[in-house]
Amino acid sequence: MDAIRKLLSRWIHDAEGARIESLGSHGGLSGAMFWRVATSGQLVGLRRWPKEHPTADRLIEIHGLLKHLSQADIDSVPVPRAMDNGATYLRQSGYLWELSPWMPGEADDSEQPNSARLAAAMTALAQLHLAASSYSPGKPIDAPTPSVGLGRRQQALDQLQQGELQQVRSVVSASSPGALREIAAELVEVIARVLDQVAADARSWSNVALPQQWCLRDVWKDHILFQQDRVSGIVDFGAVGVESVAGDLARLLGSLVSDEPTLWKAGMEVYEKSRPLTADERSAVGLFDSTGLVLSAANWLRWLFLGQRKFADTPGVLARMHHLGRRLEYLAQSGGASVAFR
Repeated sequence: MDAIRKLLSRWIHDAEGARIESLGSHGGLSGAMFWRVATSGQLVGLRRWPKEHPTADRLIEIHGLLKHLSQADIDSVPVPRAMDNGATYLRQSGYLWELSPWMPGEADDSEQPNSARLAAAMTALAQLHLAASSYSPGKPIDAPTPSVGLGRRQQALDQLQQGELQQVRSVVSASSPGALREIAAELVEVIARVLDQVAADARSWSNVALPQQWCLRDVWKDHILFQQDRVSGIVDFGAVGVESVAGDLARLLGSLVSDEPTLWKAGMEVYEKSRPLTADERSAVGLFDSTGLVLSAANWLRWLFLGQRKFADTPGVLARMHHLGRRLEYLAQSGGASVAFR
């Protein structure tokens, strides 16, 4: 802990008296490590980013967005603290480190949030999108344009069709028996049932222009913190980038309410009270949802069976895969059409 205390001294002048709690990955699967620190009546979080990402330039963009959101009166985001030299990150032992306020509240761990929490989450996302729309480090954002993210998804779906899914199936079949192989085999087969339709839908959108802006791109229910029914924090900005807001809507609603059509409709309506969508954006939510489900499941299979990656939180990995399996089964029963179209 002495090394952590020494790191903290770059930000905190009374680091010697700080109470430090190691949280490991704090339930995340990205490879980041966390420490919760109590000092001078404040609670802050020290984060060590994985060596693989982000680069220093990328982290500066992320921190810039957080500062921009805070200046636009979005008080639910953790703005990194600057050191005496003005920098908001430190490079040490091959890692990038940052110190941010510890956001209060807890994620909603229920199967589905109550109506007040759903409305609060969707309103918070809309307000964040409105504030982020004026963030443009470097060159201005050209909008609307075809989604780069959807284009990459189309390519990834094509690769699955061209043999990668069969490769994964073979490796899964040859793996050791157990809960992981069982859910993996189920994912392979349900992906196969929807792949052709989802890939065809993605190809049909290759030239559809959508408004672009900075978005979260990986906003999951675990990243939205509540105090009672109020959003008290939005965390984990590691994937932020330029994209259509439809991607964030699909990701958040899918994780919050799974495949309940009335709740999808309610969530979309609340969002649009603050940030109306174009007709194409509204339709794109369903495409982001269906392609995201297929490719998220394929990524887990690729990481675990082709890449032989190990994750510390095995129960968390299995829970995520079961969630994807349930949603993919619904997608298959709907002929490849997302619940967003219901």
